[in-house]
Amino acid sequence: MIEKFMKMSTKQKILKLLDGRDYTVAELVGVLGLSNQIIHRHLKDLQNDGEVGKKGKMPRVFYFRKNIQQSRILESREFFQDKLWPKFSIKRKGKKFLDLELPSRKNKKIDFNFLLTASVLYSSNIEGNTLDLNSFLNKEVLSKQKKKEIGEIEDLREAYIYAQGKKISEKTFLEAHRILSKSLVSKNRQGKYRREAVGVFGSSGLAYLAIESDLVVNEMSLLFEQVAKLLEEKMTKTETFFWAIWLHLMLNLIHPFSDGNGRASRMLEKWFLAEKLGKDFWYLQTEKYYWDNLEKYYANLSLGTNYWEVDFKNAKSFLGIK
Repeated sequence: MIEKFMKMSTKQKILKLLDGRDYTVAELVGVLGLSNQIIHRHLKDLQNDGEVGKKGKMPRVFYFRKNIQQSRILESREFFQDKLWPKFSIKRKGKKFLDLELPSRKNKKIDFNFLLTASVLYSSNIEGNTLDLNSFLNKEVLSKQKKKEIGEIEDLREAYIYAQGKKISEKTFLEAHRILSKSLVSKNRQGKYRREAVGVFGSSGLAYLAIESDLVVNEMSLLFEQVAKLLEEKMTKTETFFWAIWLHLMLNLIHPFSDGNGRASRMLEKWFLAEKLGKDFWYLQTEKYYWDNLEKYYANLSLGTNYWEVDFKNAKSFLGIK
């Protein structure tokens, strides 16, 4: 075996090593006895050939064989099911989701169109839109400078209305993103997965690095395979809330679009609730709850510094369990 390995080219040796586990450049240098520059050159060629990917950030950057490690979807679902669901089911037993009241059709005073508008406005506010409900409802008197912000809210509302008449699938989800992102990104990026690296930045710089762009399509395909299975399963209301939160979190972690990820994740959470529990769940004011608890919301979405090193145990805070 050693003789066969020694006869391999440097690229073949690197691939053979990566079949066993992930390596840093320094580790490959130590094993192969080659210079840092040579290892980097071969890794760059293997990345261009689509055979090797990298994860993490300096100084802890790891290289992996793409046909060995390409997804965390199943890992996350199993962890949520085995480790987090038992605690969530006890903690939330008999309680309302986020302690919110579901609006009743029996109450003739409730304006459901107003509730939908409030939902999309608060979701937009979370992303930096400055309009409040009163301003948006009186948008005719707003200045032209507010036209883009008005468009963002109207586009998101149109996407919610579209989703209300459709079953969840990857195709309908992408169409919903196309609609909600019309004021956010160029036309060739609307309803399309990103082709560039995306990070989330905080006051001190890069706070989170999403999955590599060339792995987004595969990861989203696997995510929606799980969505299809979840939609077929019989669930209690508590279970439905639990998996809606999982979808919200995973979509945020993947960050599949160049923009509109937060809006899309909150919409998908509600879409899942409504498809499983009834259309009135479109009017549950989850977005307002997140807006009212914005600092906590962002803190609870932070599960790690990059997609491959996310610790799913940290999702307990978002689930409201200890």
